[in-house]
Amino acid sequence: MPLIIIEFEVGNTEHALQVMESNTDTLERVTQQARAQGALHHQFYADPAGQIMVAVDDWSSEADFRKFFTENAEIADIMAQVGVRREPKITVLEPMKAPGTF
Repeated sequence: MPLIIIEFEVGNTEHALQVMESNTDTLERVTQQARAQGALHHQFYADPAGQIMVAVDDWSSEADFRKFFTENAEIADIMAQVGVRREPKITVLEPMKAPGTF
């Protein structure tokens, strides 16, 4: 189960949050679609400077995530509304079985 980190340069995370809060119905619909397609967990974070928003996701597979993220037009629309300035940086991490892991 990969951990997917999506970094969005938004310029103003407070504005981004306001836009997201005003689009609750759309985001709830996208959430249900994501769960149906393999999303297990999804959480947003913001940098202290208010420039970068990060989504941290657990998905059933990287392929499921990429298919969902690239094919869902509502995601692109919300990204435009919140002011995403360039293509998000996507990092895919696989778990390691290392001593000290809990």
